[in-house]
Amino acid sequence: MGKDYYEILGVDRNVNENDLKKAYRKLALKWHPDRNPNNKEEASEKFKEIAEAYSVLSDPKKKEIYDRYGEDGLKSGMGANGFSREGGFPGGTYTFTSNGDFNPFDLFNEMFGGMGGIPKGGRSKRSFNMGGMPREFGGFSGFGMPQGGRYTFNTGDDSSMNEDFGKQKGEDVIANVNCTLEELYSGCKKTRKITKNITHSNGTTTQESNNVELNILPGWKDGTKIRFEGYGDESPNVEPGDIVFVVKTIRHPLFTRDGDNLHCTITINLLQSLTGFKLTIPFLDGSEVSKKIENIITSDYVEVIRGKGMPIRKSPGNYGDLYIHFKIQNPTYLSQQQKDDLKKVLKTVHNWA
Repeated sequence: MGKDYYEILGVDRNVNENDLKKAYRKLALKWHPDRNPNNKEEASEKFKEIAEAYSVLSDPKKKEIYDRYGEDGLKSGMGANGFSREGGFPGGTYTFTSNGDFNPFDLFNEMFGGMGGIPKGGRSKRSFNMGGMPREFGGFSGFGMPQGGRYTFNTGDDSSMNEDFGKQKGEDVIANVNCTLEELYSGCKKTRKITKNITHSNGTTTQESNNVELNILPGWKDGTKIRFEGYGDESPNVEPGDIVFVVKTIRHPLFTRDGDNLHCTITINLLQSLTGFKLTIPFLDGSEVSKKIENIITSDYVEVIRGKGMPIRKSPGNYGDLYIHFKIQNPTYLSQQQKDDLKKVLKTVHNWA
């Protein structure tokens, strides 16, 4: 059967057009000879092989022949002159000649907006803007370049070109994912259905829906983002944007959050504030927080329970603290006898008049 084009590109036989392009781009960038100066001979062979595989699998007619008869079937089916370049992507597809005249840089230029090939008998120097570079390629981070900068291919002569590199990336779609404090304390999984529009090269538009699982980790805070790269709308000239879910905390009836700490306010009566009591609070994990309060509670008193806050993401196994505030509820009515009795008791403590 000859070469296994599916294996070369790392895709299966049911690969769609978009994933096929992504596979080609990723591998073509990896094995571009100018990125492999210390391994140029092997890189050149792989670079050409990758282009050959994409050219065949991206052409429905050639793919059909290849799937049935393999590489040999393609060559024999094209006659004694071997492969030729015909109309295709865009405006032409690439095929190959048995005499080795195929230039894989032509396909590379088409796919990446003229980033660069190496003409026979000469070397070139090209620079390109990386603002539209697909995320999966890492913005040529291997060269120490930040995303959105420019990078120059230096190949030996004095020529140079400045060209836009790659497709523009579509806008991100932002959606909120509402979580209770209980979910953010213990962690949880949520499933969301996302639907994107796919605009095809012939102008038609279809929709594709997928369910995605959101893994909410213990201790995540309001505003934490979960990004699904390439899940946005698709069109021929735009790289799909991302779907970004933003964590939003649902207001809790008892607790408020401050970083990794929790706060709550408990209403107690005057007797409790003066004589003490046993405090019991239902907690986020279903347990109860119990504390015997023996101090006299004033309006500005705060009871702190260490380690009963939220999980600290950057310090596994550690937790913030719980701050308990108190609201003292005074009686709305006292009889004269009760007032006199209360005065007698309090006078012995503070000599109040």
